[in-house]
Amino acid sequence: MILPTEMHSLLASAFPDAEIDVADLSELHNNYRLRVVSSRFEGKSISEQHHLVYRALGDVVDGEIQALGLITYSPTDWNRLRRAS
Repeated sequence: MILPTEMHSLLASAFPDAEIDVADLSELHNNYRLRVVSSRFEGKSISEQHHLVYRALGDVVDGEIQALGLITYSPTDWNRLRRAS
């Protein structure tokens, strides 16, 4: 079991400039939805962005999380999306 605060801490360490939203979708703390907006994603494909997130979470992904939904953006893409809404 990993708590939302622990997951946020892991991500904040890997992406210090990021805007991070952690949604815990289960009382068992094993089903999460993450939104991460970071300049480290600039110029990277979605799969490359997700790989960086998985690497930041390390073994937690393989052992403690049953389901993980990822939404990742560069600041440029995030601002463009928010303006379009």
